Amino acid sequence: IFDANEALRIGFVSRVSDRVMDDALALCQTIASLSPVAVYGTKRSLLYSRDHTVQEGLDHIALHNSLALMTHDIPTAIVSAKQKQKPNFEKMPKFAKL
Repeated sequence: IFDANEALRIGFVSRVSDRVMDDALALCQTIASLSPVAVYGTKRSLLYSRDHTVQEGLDHIALHNSLALMTHDIPTAIVSAKQKQKPNFEKMPKFAKL
């Protein structure tokens, strides 16, 4: 068992905070401002890769990336970046639960 500073030193965590709730809310705001397609895909790929081989995980993310290219999120992000504006991404569609 180790304390927060030791966890930071050995690379178990990326930072230690004295303002955990403020930092957590700031991170939540950052994630919420990102492309919903990218956030959803990242979460799904992390969960998938946890229980599969590296190659299967890479195949999974490649499939997601090819599908993500078909959304409006990438053009929206590019135009927003060029105009130095915050992007306004479309909401994720509801998926059928079969």
